[in-house]
Amino acid sequence: MHPKALLLDVGGVLLEPVEAVAHTYRRLGAAYGVQTVDFAAGFGAAQGRQLMDGRPFWRQVVGRSTGCWDDAYFESLYQYFAQAQAWRVAPGARELIARLRLRGVKVGIVSNWDTRLRGTLAGLGLDVDGVYCSGELGVEKPDTRIFALACKALGVAPAEALHVGDSLRCDVEGARAAGLKALHFGVDVRSFAGLTRRLTPPWEPTHPVTLPEAQALKDAVFPEHPGALETLGQGWDNLVFSLGGHKVLRIPHREPGARCMAAELAVLPHISLPGVPRVLGRGRSPQHPFEIMLQERIPGRSVELVRPTDAQRAALAPQLGAWMRRLHAQVPTGAQPDTWGRLSPKRLGTAIAEKGAWAVGEGLLGRAPEVPLVQADGTSVLCHGDLYCRHVLLDEQGGFAGVIDWGDVHLGHPAIDIAGALCILPPRALPAFFEAYGAVSSQTLAVARMRGVHSALTLVHFAHSIGDAALLAEAQRALGHLMAYSN
Repeated sequence: MHPKALLLDVGGVLLEPVEAVAHTYRRLGAAYGVQTVDFAAGFGAAQGRQLMDGRPFWRQVVGRSTGCWDDAYFESLYQYFAQAQAWRVAPGARELIARLRLRGVKVGIVSNWDTRLRGTLAGLGLDVDGVYCSGELGVEKPDTRIFALACKALGVAPAEALHVGDSLRCDVEGARAAGLKALHFGVDVRSFAGLTRRLTPPWEPTHPVTLPEAQALKDAVFPEHPGALETLGQGWDNLVFSLGGHKVLRIPHREPGARCMAAELAVLPHISLPGVPRVLGRGRSPQHPFEIMLQERIPGRSVELVRPTDAQRAALAPQLGAWMRRLHAQVPTGAQPDTWGRLSPKRLGTAIAEKGAWAVGEGLLGRAPEVPLVQADGTSVLCHGDLYCRHVLLDEQGGFAGVIDWGDVHLGHPAIDIAGALCILPPRALPAFFEAYGAVSSQTLAVARMRGVHSALTLVHFAHSIGDAALLAEAQRALGHLMAYSN
């Protein structure tokens, strides 16, 4: 989900009262004899809604909820809830708003609220691109006009906007009727942490590095390797640069990438296998929080760039099978057991359902893939851990050249790597792969297929998000392989 604008409801979503509202009514009403508060009676009978300053509406709510119609009591409540001190911003909301706006996503407030809202938001220091409240506009949700006015002011089409609110009728149904996407807060998403996971991709850099900055890093850490860098690409965890055509500089741009690089550096020197990049150097600089690595560059291009034919993939099958057999026979010196649940049926099943529904909704798949969820046995070997099209290099004839990016290397079940073969190879090529690799159980195949579907759907999301048509086509092809094989 990548909207160009995010619209947020206020009460029950963006803002929370510092103390329970009923407690505030009783606390401020103690001097006026208020002892009980019945909001069902107050809101059920109130008329006039939250237009202009909202005083007529709120006067009825206060009076009917408490039985006290004293003007001074009402005024004390009205002024109290106008203060920023009466409210707190929902956890994670500020951070999400800042991240989205940094990426160019517009963030607006759409709320059935009176004219006090702007002052309250300003007092809380919330910086957004627009505030659209019923008190100022004279129209309330679920009326589609308030959503249309917000989208027009933010310069986006309704279909490009997402609204998040806690009322099914006012927020979800109203926004969808206006042509927006909508999420029901508390149902579809339960917190701003959950909303952040939906709206900010996991590969978004937390420590981005420009080419000049990378050059300065390289010169500081590896002065014995002179030369100008050229950008090769950006992955989930690393920025990759070419040095002189035969060396590669890798710079983690997220903390998980730094952890993966540490795992890679612990294992790579102990692997005796062709097609594995040799480490030329490692080091740190005060200019960047993470360790960086210089490696030899393996000649070849990744699968999605070569775009091998089915015949070439069939010829690749025994080469990949033989290489993987040797990998899984290596002594796993330096490798740690899987602690991330990479093959957890529960975790993968949830992700497959969510990502499949998203891909269908975006028009990237005709139907969501379904795959049995199977628990792996206790088999344990040295695994690459992230064997997919971008990490498998081919020569110009489509032959096997090597495997890069070993950040997910670990001691785990062989199915996690076999999944990569199921994605890259068409079903008719798999007998040749397993003839070279060795026979595996039906359970291992089922686990590999489960992992493969999850990996391919993740790749669909990633490729679509970064606008990589070749990668998207390969991910869609992988799903085709997996579904054809499962049938």
